[in-house]
Amino acid sequence: MRPGKNEMPNLPDVENLSFEYATDFDKVDMHIHTFYSDGIYSPDEIIRLAESVGLRAISITDHDSIDAYKELNFNRNFNNLEIIPGLEFSCHFNNKEYHILSYFFDLNSKILEEKLSQIRIDREIRAEKIIAKLSKIGIEITMEQVKNIANKAPITRPHIAMALLEKGYISNIKEAFIKYIGEWSRAYQQKAKFPFEECLELIKSIGGISILAHPANSIEETDIYKMIELGLDGIEVINPMHKPEMVSYYKKITEQYWLVATGGSDFHGNKENEFYNFGNYYISYSQLQSIKSNLIT
Repeated sequence: MRPGKNEMPNLPDVENLSFEYATDFDKVDMHIHTFYSDGIYSPDEIIRLAESVGLRAISITDHDSIDAYKELNFNRNFNNLEIIPGLEFSCHFNNKEYHILSYFFDLNSKILEEKLSQIRIDREIRAEKIIAKLSKIGIEITMEQVKNIANKAPITRPHIAMALLEKGYISNIKEAFIKYIGEWSRAYQQKAKFPFEECLELIKSIGGISILAHPANSIEETDIYKMIELGLDGIEVINPMHKPEMVSYYKKITEQYWLVATGGSDFHGNKENEFYNFGNYYISYSQLQSIKSNLIT
């Protein structure tokens, strides 16, 4: 349930999850979503939440969208809260989908604008194909309904699942993926592929750095090393999906290959216990400064 405008979550202290100690005003959350992708809060609401838990810097990393940054007024005083340009791409490597975070890129890049526009179009085409497949098996939803649900965000399968829920075809979102739109299901449609190598090339061309998001247990060890060989800049070490032993494992890889180590809450606002993560999964501000001094010159 979404808190009211004046309700702030009561967050527990789990600072030991960070691989470098950070004081209350030294925390940096580099993985946050707004309603411009699959979160539920506006950029301004995210700013207010970040200020409320004492974050010193944040990055909004919406999926395939930088619209949150178009809304924010960077001339505004954010009570000393630093905003780091961020974005989360979906790409493919060895026939698997992975998420790549990018930071410090040029928000005004025409190359980036064109790519994000094409991704949005590809997502709409995919949604139309899924809707057509659903229709063939007697499940009737419309593109207009899905667009209304997606609102300002690029269309994703969860938006289609919500449309199915609205129409009473399913009792929960998970059921939509099991019965209709998940891989191997009757109305599944593969996403347009964005090869990992092309993703890295794009990020480099717009002045950004590339970070493998929340690898957790979803990636083969050999694939991580192949990605590093191809030019991956870093790994998201701190994430709610990562148990302490995973944090240690990915930290060692970043140290071994002189990679960037980042972290964040992967906050959306619409998942169970997410408010306990916000403000408690982070890197320190000194780590952020080190990233800037070593890579952003």
